[in-house]
Amino acid sequence: MKNINLLFATSEADPFLKVGGLGDVSLALPKALKKVGVNAKVILPKNGNIPKEFVEKMDFLGSFTVPVGWRNQYAGLFHLEYDGVDFYFLDNEYYFRRHVPYGHYDDGEIFSFYCRGVLEAIKYIPHFTP
Repeated sequence: MKNINLLFATSEADPFLKVGGLGDVSLALPKALKKVGVNAKVILPKNGNIPKEFVEKMDFLGSFTVPVGWRNQYAGLFHLEYDGVDFYFLDNEYYFRRHVPYGHYDDGEIFSFYCRGVLEAIKYIPHFTP
């Protein structure tokens, strides 16, 4: 399984944000794949509930705009290595500053922005093509 670059796009990952089992898998699976030689990285929203201790350690990689319907929205990209895995955080306070990641009236727009933002963010992840 060598020479595989894999980017996990997820809405939660333990210990940053965990609502259920997805948060567990989004940490455990990339760690396991790295042990067998896969270059696995994770990207998730920079949610308002991420503990301050992690936010303070994040490195800012850049900002860009993400097309959402008829307008462009700001996005920032942050990085933090945790437990041997590179985590990237897509930032936009309008969409992600909320303390609960799901169940909002605009979930469709939030996750449309997130999906498109992930595609734009790939350009800012150094030396990596998934």
